[in-house]
Amino acid sequence: KSVGMRVSGTVRDSVVLDSGRYAIIESARSFSLIPLQGGIEPYRGHEVLGTFGDGRLFLQRGLGR
Repeated sequence: KSVGMRVSGTVRDSVVLDSGRYAIIESARSFSLIPLQGGIEPYRGHEVLGTFGDGRLFLQRGLGR
């Protein structure tokens, strides 16, 4: 993902790859792997809106549906 890119969807899980740990954020027809620092437990299963920047994902929870 590029810096300043918006991400939205439901946080499903995390995966560990050779390049690091990533959050899986699922949207209607796709998913995103976002580099993860820290835990995702408070966000798991929730819809989020976030901006990826400076190697971090800044999330907001509670978009509602």
